[in-house]
Parts: sequence; structure tokens; C-alpha cells
Amino acid sequence: MFDIHLAQQVVNGLSIGLVYALIAIGFTLIFGVLNVVNFAHGEVYTIGAFGGLFLITAFAPPLVAVLLGVMVIGVAYNLMLLIGLPTPAQMFVKGAILILAVAIDAMANRR
Repeated sequence: MFDIHLAQQVVNGLSIGLVYALIAIGFTLIFGVLNVVNFAHGEVYTIGAFGGLFLITAFAPPLVAVLLGVMVIGVAYNLMLLIGLPTPAQMFVKGAILILAVAIDAMANRR
């Protein structure tokens, strides 16, 4: 009476739920510390996920190397985003950080 399809759907649901939880924790942490919604958070997660997929398909390294590579890709992407951010002394407008986050999101979603 063991249904393999049901078990596979449970595993799929748990993995997608864990991804949603990870992104939600990141949003909560950033909003709790900075009081700003970071709209580029999803893009950073997606770049890391596709970087891991590329590493796995192109080189087939062990899992630890993939995790380290994904961390390096995520840090590099975040550093590229920080280059365009103004310093706190330049942030005189209350909503400037929010406008900047929306602009980064729009640039990341250009097709």
C-alpha cells in the first residue's frame, strides 16, 4: 500500500516549502535589522541557485564544493550590488533605500 507517487509529492512539497521558508527568513532578517524591504533578495537567491545548477551540470563536483561555489557566487553578486549603493551619508531622502531596492529589482528583471 506504499504509493511512490505520493512519497515523491511529499518530498517535492517539503523541498519547495523549505525554499519558501529560507527566502521568508531572509526577508524577515533584513526587514528586522534595516527596516527596509529588500526587493533584490529573491534575485540573489535565484542567482545562487542557478550558479549551483551550472556548477553541477558543467563540472559535477562533490556537494561541499557546490555549496562553497554557491556561497562565492552569492557573495560576488551581493558585492556587485553594493558597488551601486550610495553611502548612508548620501541617504537624505526617507524612501531612497526603497527606491534603490525597486530599481535593482527592475534592472535584474530586464529582458
